Amino acid sequence: MRFSSIALRSVASSWVCVHPVTSGTGLAAWIWTAGAGSAGRFRSLWLDHCGVGDEGANEIALVRELGAESWLSLDGNGITDAGARALARSPYLDELHWLSLMDNDLSDAAKRELFERFGDAVRV
Repeated sequence: MRFSSIALRSVASSWVCVHPVTSGTGLAAWIWTAGAGSAGRFRSLWLDHCGVGDEGANEIALVRELGAESWLSLDGNGITDAGARALARSPYLDELHWLSLMDNDLSDAAKRELFERFGDAVRV
């Protein structure tokens, strides 16, 4: 999945909603670029039903632009255990306040790993 034409909702306040298209920069590069306009950190990133998949989850797991007490919503994105594992093992998501992965195809083992890492912040 590639992202370029992106609809933003109030980047100045660090609340972001994006819509995917088929060409342009990668998701991680976009998050980094858009985050630069928000003092380098997002408070909330909503990517529900955008076709993020495991590839996008892997990119997000490597992004440092999610700030303290961030909210990350990845509902309905075709994310499987591989993407969930990447998020759970990310060295950069320590301060997530809320993570939603509802309507994705996750096994009980993947859900357990997410709960072990993020506790009550997880919605699956």
